[in-house]
Amino acid sequence: MQVAPQSNLPEFKVVFVGDASVGKTSIIMRYHHGVFSEGRQSTIGAGFVSKEVKSQYGLGNLHVWDTAGQERYRCLVPMYSRGSNVAVIVFDVTSRESFQDLEDWIGHLKVDIGESCKIIIAANKIDLSISPEFRSEIDAWSQKNEIDVVYVSAKTGENIELLFQMVVNFLPRAAFLVNQPVVNEVNEKKGCCQ
Repeated sequence: MQVAPQSNLPEFKVVFVGDASVGKTSIIMRYHHGVFSEGRQSTIGAGFVSKEVKSQYGLGNLHVWDTAGQERYRCLVPMYSRGSNVAVIVFDVTSRESFQDLEDWIGHLKVDIGESCKIIIAANKIDLSISPEFRSEIDAWSQKNEIDVVYVSAKTGENIELLFQMVVNFLPRAAFLVNQPVVNEVNEKKGCCQ
């Protein structure tokens, strides 16, 4: 993964977590580079990319952290998730186990980041089959837990932009306003010939 150059824009952090092989890296690569690669290697530790984003309040740099989902690397997730403005938990719609693990991921994030952590669920691999019953179960879970679920496909790109627009919409407004230039509205009096 590559890192964008530094700027004076406000910086925000989003962390992607979830079980191994649910497509976290593929979602990030689709968003950042617009590509999908079959057979990606599992993430070891973590990586991140940066992208300039625009909200209704201004521009900012979004640092997107990709964490490993394998059990042996989970002890590293708190280190990479601390200080995040938003967390995206990814699960694979073809893996009921990854869906059932959402509660554990939410619990860990609330400990690592805090109760005020904004969480979005990305239901990935919708290009593959998902039964109407399972989709109804996911929607009911979303309503019960009051957490947004976005159905995405890293492979086709479906709803990837929507997912990241939701991330941007959750970013704190005040941070955008801190680094915006102040417009001086005081009119200087000018002479009659100017």
